[in-house]
Amino acid sequence: MHVAVVGAGAFGAWTAYQLVQRGAKVTLFDPWGPGHSRSSSGGETRLIRGTYGNDEVYTQLVAEAFGAWEDFQRQSEHQVYFPTGSLWLFSKSDDGYARTAMPLLQRHGLSLEEWTTGQARDKYPQIYLDDIKTVFWEKEAGYLMARKTCQYLVEEVVKAGGQFLHERAAPGNIEGTKLKQIKLASGGAFTADAYVFACGPWMPTLFPALLSDLISISRQEIHYFGLPDLSKAYRTPNLPIWVDMGERIMYGVPDYDGRGFKVADDTREGNFDPSTADREVRAEKLNQVRQYLGYRFPALRDAPMTEARVCQYSNSPNGHFLLDQHPEADNVFLAGAGCGHGFKLGPVVGRIMAERVLDGLSVPLEFRLESLQNAGTLSNQFEH
Repeated sequence: MHVAVVGAGAFGAWTAYQLVQRGAKVTLFDPWGPGHSRSSSGGETRLIRGTYGNDEVYTQLVAEAFGAWEDFQRQSEHQVYFPTGSLWLFSKSDDGYARTAMPLLQRHGLSLEEWTTGQARDKYPQIYLDDIKTVFWEKEAGYLMARKTCQYLVEEVVKAGGQFLHERAAPGNIEGTKLKQIKLASGGAFTADAYVFACGPWMPTLFPALLSDLISISRQEIHYFGLPDLSKAYRTPNLPIWVDMGERIMYGVPDYDGRGFKVADDTREGNFDPSTADREVRAEKLNQVRQYLGYRFPALRDAPMTEARVCQYSNSPNGHFLLDQHPEADNVFLAGAGCGHGFKLGPVVGRIMAERVLDGLSVPLEFRLESLQNAGTLSNQFEH
């Protein structure tokens, strides 16, 4: 089967990789290249963690994903997964998101243990913890290389006989129950047996009648801060990734390879056009992040911002991904709505999509179009 995959971000690149590993003929399209600066899979790092509250579906999938990331490292001979462990910090009394996850993680071979704040302070004195009520330690968690992984995946697809084209592609007309071809921005068209659209924040634009009311695009800022000279306390492996579940959910990655100390706010902030919007950071947001940084990591209070970027989340109404067949075309498949937590599950998404396209297997109910259509309004932050 010849499968055209449109979009070389995490979902598209992993789908192309899984398809070509199973012997499909694959042509992968992306106008700006894998992990480009406008994509949701751009930038340096993403978190990988198995803590998902009481949602066992995702816990099970993350457990599978850990193994898939390690397998890919061996095949590609590139390290893309860095197991630093993760601190989960709760300044309020409600720590149910972590506490209910503990037995589910254990069931799937992962670990989450409760620490006293004294234990955490002794281990990581560089973090201010006086306001923290409970702390949890997730051993297998860490960070993933984002942009580089997408590039490595495309390299592996091409090595295995697939093709990558720097082209903007859009769906053509559906005739009967089939999409006949995709249209190329450079002119002409391209024909395959099946088509997978994994276009991140561009999905609602490509399928407006179907997705414009189901997937919203929010603006997200990421900031990096320079470390004091000779400081090792804020670099890997001396500090893990962390998630601070306070009034605003903040998370970050310690400095690695001199890239800076990463701080991000998980709050969804307004609507965003990934093609035309300027990606300038806002002074108000930077001040807000600086205040947080100085509070939680006091020695970095005056650290200079060395880098920042604006990316986006593709949000569904219930925080679940969209992994399904188009309702009007049985040779068109949709992979989107990463909802800010999809990157780590790229290998599993690729496997699910490959099985759906090649074998006709159904996808988990949570990821079907009907799940998004029947959902209510997404409550903000870490719904999943």
